[in-house]
Amino acid sequence: CRQSAGGIDLISKRFVDGAPSSGLDFFVRLEVRGQARIEEIALSDCFEHDFGYEPMNMPGKERIALNSMEECHRRCKQTANCAHFTWWSDGGCHLQDERAKKKKQPGLTSGPPNCKETVPRHCCFVAEQQELEIHIGTSFISAAQALRAVDAEVKGKTFDDLVSEGRDAWRKLLRKVEVLDAGPATAATFRRLEVFYTSLYRALLFPRRLDEETPTGIRHWSPYSGQVMAGIGVSDNGFWDTFRTVYPLLSIAYPKQLSNFVAGWLNSFEAGGGGPK
Repeated sequence: CRQSAGGIDLISKRFVDGAPSSGLDFFVRLEVRGQARIEEIALSDCFEHDFGYEPMNMPGKERIALNSMEECHRRCKQTANCAHFTWWSDGGCHLQDERAKKKKQPGLTSGPPNCKETVPRHCCFVAEQQELEIHIGTSFISAAQALRAVDAEVKGKTFDDLVSEGRDAWRKLLRKVEVLDAGPATAATFRRLEVFYTSLYRALLFPRRLDEETPTGIRHWSPYSGQVMAGIGVSDNGFWDTFRTVYPLLSIAYPKQLSNFVAGWLNSFEAGGGGPK
């Protein structure tokens, strides 16, 4: 993660069996609504796990509770004559001077006050108020694309604005199917309608669109090649036997969405040689 133009850019990487050699990069852009500063904490490469130091505390420095080993490390770095720190998983932070001896102790993490810092691993907004409103944009393509998502989808809007937009979008989709004669106005009838529209909502959750609007048109990150490709991308078929159920429903009530899904599956077939089972 890193600070950028008053916000935070994150890259999350995941490597699993069967994934392309390029791996999967998930880009996130975070921007805060209101006043806040940004803190970066670098990943240090000198922490030792399952080791501690004795005596546990240097003179004049007792145990205090902290949120992470990085905070405990920072406490040692800011304390005169601290030669080692030891952090317990319950949050206990202990400081030792140069007279302390290292000892094998499972479950503890220790290290010196100064480590070789590499890439910032933890970034956070810090503000006086207890609640912050964070705008989030995501992309499988690039950090710049995640920033475009923030600008296009949430910038200048409040949380309530987005809740209202989401509700309106789902209401528009669900109204495509209208029950004309549900029966008498009884609790049982309303319960059946509730079950029906809840099931319709869940049926519309899949497949998932992977593509994004970019300056050069619709593009998607391909899980088959690990490359950014032109056109629609879809994933997560979601259910068993969808050719008997979901896809016939889509063909009747949501033909435009179905055509996009089919185009996405054809792109998947061309890239990976197969389709959903």
